[in-house]
Amino acid sequence: DMSISGCLCQQKNREDKPLPSLHIDENLTIRCLLPGMDEEQELAGHIRNLHKTKRETRIGVEFVDNLPVVEKVITHYLSH
Repeated sequence: DMSISGCLCQQKNREDKPLPSLHIDENLTIRCLLPGMDEEQELAGHIRNLHKTKRETRIGVEFVDNLPVVEKVITHYLSH
């Protein structure tokens, strides 16, 4: 789930691997391939919301300091 100001990431938990320790107000970097771009992008973010269960972790991220070209691609993606 994505907006121009942030996103909600969902990570499936694996029984054999512990999840990294995450906390609200921490900074993180999301690496993903955005529509229309040839290379994986790094999106800087700040954790605003966190919900953990045995099966998944949902992370609400507010974007910070991203390049204008990345914002343009996200805006274009959301408008279509």
